[in-house]
Amino acid sequence: MNLLAWLESRDLIYQKTNENELSEKLEAKEICSYLGVDLTASSMHIGHLLPLRIMNILSEHGCKCIFLFGRGTTMIGDPSMRTKERPILSEYEIQNNLNSIKPQVDKLIPNIIYEDNATWLLGTNLIEFLREAGSKFSVNQMIGLETFKRRIDNNDTLSFLEFSYPILQSYDFYQLNKKHGCNLQIGGSDQWGNIINGVHFIKKMKSEETYGITLPLLLRGGKKMGKSSAGGVVWLDENKTTVFDFWQFWRNLPDLDVKSYMLKFTNIDAIEIDNMINGNINEAKKTLANHMTKWVHGEEKMKSANAKSISIFENNENSELDEIVLSEENVKLTKILVSAGFATSISDAKRKINSSSIALNGQSCTDQEYIIYKRDIETELIIGYGKKKKIKVK
Repeated sequence: MNLLAWLESRDLIYQKTNENELSEKLEAKEICSYLGVDLTASSMHIGHLLPLRIMNILSEHGCKCIFLFGRGTTMIGDPSMRTKERPILSEYEIQNNLNSIKPQVDKLIPNIIYEDNATWLLGTNLIEFLREAGSKFSVNQMIGLETFKRRIDNNDTLSFLEFSYPILQSYDFYQLNKKHGCNLQIGGSDQWGNIINGVHFIKKMKSEETYGITLPLLLRGGKKMGKSSAGGVVWLDENKTTVFDFWQFWRNLPDLDVKSYMLKFTNIDAIEIDNMINGNINEAKKTLANHMTKWVHGEEKMKSANAKSISIFENNENSELDEIVLSEENVKLTKILVSAGFATSISDAKRKINSSSIALNGQSCTDQEYIIYKRDIETELIIGYGKKKKIKVK
């Protein structure tokens, strides 16, 4: 099985251009790929892991791989699948985000080449850019892109700032092609229109064939997961999402998603995956959690998270639980649920209480106005959310 066919067998490809040529180039190791990330946050999240997985595979296969920091395009904001403009960040914030994200990439992809599109975008002469690049794009085709068409159909504001984004992304591809011979762009399924624009732009500028790959959506329970878990965004930065919570995210995947995630994120043979799931699906989930945590955070932290899970959920030991120390004499349970990450808001906390998902020392609590009094906690109070989340209140 060639590499492209293997990637497809692992459910890692959603769309691709020029399949036969792309497959031949991959086998000959004549592919130089790039993945671009705008610097809108100080950390990547689990939504970035699928394209990073592809880049990791290509790097190990012997292909040149480029990680493009979108310092220039972050100043505009990618409008893909958004109904409102992104907030404009300062150059200082953008640079800080770059400095935080680079160490994460260093751990995930070997032999990666870094580029920053501010290098060419910030020094570009406007008139020269419009003459060189602007003339190669059809407004008629651009307003047909799903993102723009949806905005227009809904009478939502679409600024020229955002409208220029696909041109700038295409220009990035062109610059990387000139400098590195880059001939493959990788992105999420929402990037298909932008990627196709880049392929066509390079064809018009250099009469050269380039390629694009998009990846499938990550699903949770058969539904689009997006960037968030039940408790919010799952970040790669352990200061934003603890290593234990990261491990728990993968351990607590719905049963129907386990095979898909193991195919995508591990090299375990598909038949062996089926045997693991049919034999003991909870052990399969632990295998996945260990694999993902080791990749993102390293072996020692993976082992620590695994041991902590065994201590809490298998041995019923509370000593390893994270703690919330009450700083007030009385606090509403809903507020604690939000602080613990068990709920995203007070209203969400009330819904969880009402659905009998919250337990206090093992006893279900359905009182949405329940108040925890510090004087009533003799030693500690264990708050549980479902079967796999607990926290200690003191």
